[in-house]
Amino acid sequence: MHATRCFAGRLVPIVASLAAVLCTFPARSQDSTPWSLRDHYSFSSEGATFSYDVKTAEWKVDVEGIGTVVDHVTAEVVLADRRVVPLEGAQYLGEERTKFTDALGSGTNFRSQFQAPLGLAIRYTVARYTEHPFLTLYVEIANVGREPLEIAAIRPAVLRRKDILGLVGGERTRGVQTRHRGRYPVVHNSAAASLIPFRTGSNWVLGLGVLQTGRAESAVVVRDLPGSERAYVETRFDPPLYLGPKHSFKADPVWI
Repeated sequence: MHATRCFAGRLVPIVASLAAVLCTFPARSQDSTPWSLRDHYSFSSEGATFSYDVKTAEWKVDVEGIGTVVDHVTAEVVLADRRVVPLEGAQYLGEERTKFTDALGSGTNFRSQFQAPLGLAIRYTVARYTEHPFLTLYVEIANVGREPLEIAAIRPAVLRRKDILGLVGGERTRGVQTRHRGRYPVVHNSAAASLIPFRTGSNWVLGLGVLQTGRAESAVVVRDLPGSERAYVETRFDPPLYLGPKHSFKADPVWI
């Protein structure tokens, strides 16, 4: 797979395997800077391109013949008191690119690190296996402050209806419902959705899913709100996750 990184309009080729709530903390306005002027990676495969902004962890997907199908996808953390800490507006600390090997094979992690309010550090990773044509996204949070935090949910991917641009009316097909049993997820009709396909006007479908690990309850949620719609993938905690100083937790990965 060929990946391209763009630095403010200058293209540098890189051959790489890529692998409602109350909001108290304000998010900055979504970046209106053209992607050609951003510091970002673009990963292309089979007529589709995934673009990832290194300094904001915002991403989008473009499809040949259709254009942008989803835009301004971001992440957020929900506290136990219902406050939301958005990744938008968090302080960018830096990035790294590392190789990895696990049971499924080898790949590359593309990782950005951020400092959010309340001593919350957020690490956002885009990963791609060399042998498999899909992306996985990871969000890990850490408490680098002096006070404990209580976490209700970690949402590695948050989409708004107005940003689902190339999908016909945001049309979605029936999701796959699974529940974790032992070491494996199993199909269960009463469980939350773990994969929801969004259909476009052609034969192209965007699949948004979560790879359940069993460490917490995770699901793909599509919520209709007055005049809008939000879709997000979340790892949620009931009771809330107690995150003491110097402790960290990695949400279940998102599959695209």
